Amino acid sequence: MNRLAWDIEKWHKEIRFKRKYKDFDYNIMIDENISLNQDKMDKLEEIYLDFLKKMKELGKQNALSKNYDEYKDYFGDDVSKEEVMNTKINWNYYYDQYRMMAEKICHNKKELANLAVKLCYEKHPKKNKKFMWIVAGEGIVENIKQVDIMLPIEDRNGEYEYLGNTYKLQEVNIIAE
Repeated sequence: MNRLAWDIEKWHKEIRFKRKYKDFDYNIMIDENISLNQDKMDKLEEIYLDFLKKMKELGKQNALSKNYDEYKDYFGDDVSKEEVMNTKINWNYYYDQYRMMAEKICHNKKELANLAVKLCYEKHPKKNKKFMWIVAGEGIVENIKQVDIMLPIEDRNGEYEYLGNTYKLQEVNIIAE
């Protein structure tokens, strides 16, 4: 199966490299009942831009340490190769710092989620969206609206056939707790 997928990707490189989900509606992650506070948005944006800068620096440091022989001048004479090679970046340490900074700006998880989503999707749509999940993941999950889904149910008169059986689609209502 993988070989077939690889062949298809070779035939149509745009399938593999095109930007997916252009029509994604990020509004499902926003609670419209919470108003937007521009002062909080501005403060969160400062943290976001600092986050992007810090993650870029740490990513560069991580890449350089993996290729020590090429970049040994970057680290200086007082750091040995063993020290550089044994150094690992504790990403969670930095993520926790940015999460705490964001929570100081806004204590309400849902409001923080609204701010982070609007910041990442409206103000900086081409930049990394990891920030919103790090600082407001819990609030985003709470904000996501439940959508009724259609599941296939076996039915002799169904309009869809799969492996010799016929199915119809039936709406399943999920009750929110």
